[in-house]
Amino acid sequence: QLLLILWFFLTAVLPFQLQAQMHPDLEAVWQATQEIQRQTHQNSGWWQGKHPEVIHAPTWRAFEQMEKGFGEQLQVLDEMDPESFQRQDQINWAILKMKTLDEVSHIQYRQVLIPFNAEGGFFNEPAFFLSNLPFETVADYEAYLAWWPPFGEDLQAHQELMRQGMAEGIVAPQLIVSNNLKLLQPWTQLE
Repeated sequence: QLLLILWFFLTAVLPFQLQAQMHPDLEAVWQATQEIQRQTHQNSGWWQGKHPEVIHAPTWRAFEQMEKGFGEQLQVLDEMDPESFQRQDQINWAILKMKTLDEVSHIQYRQVLIPFNAEGGFFNEPAFFLSNLPFETVADYEAYLAWWPPFGEDLQAHQELMRQGMAEGIVAPQLIVSNNLKLLQPWTQLE
């Protein structure tokens, strides 16, 4: 498993970090996929070290829009001839296609109705991104306080998706649920 993680880092993460610029056509697809996520439900500002201007609560309609947008980008990738690229961009093309296919299949197979995995989920996202956010000015703190009410709506939306999944029989395996109950423990205790 450690070798698989190392392989993923060397083939997926490192190429994007080492290459100064991707082929312009690949860069356009990369930017389009990032914009799809920003325009629908994924509040990527948090992960980029900035307070999000808007928090989009996830809805099934938003996921359908994402699937359509990612599908369009897959068509763009399929129309490219990766053999015409330099080796690094051939790798970038393959990674971008794999990542985009993963996004589409996550929606097509309705995995979005299981909003958590073995490491947690929507309920503990703040624990991961809070350390990236700036808290240097009054405006930073005001931005932080401003997104808490919409974050509550985000939590409720994830609960609705999970209820929809349960109604359709799409649920996480018992082991994952048990692990998440343990992860939820600190969030349910008032101290």
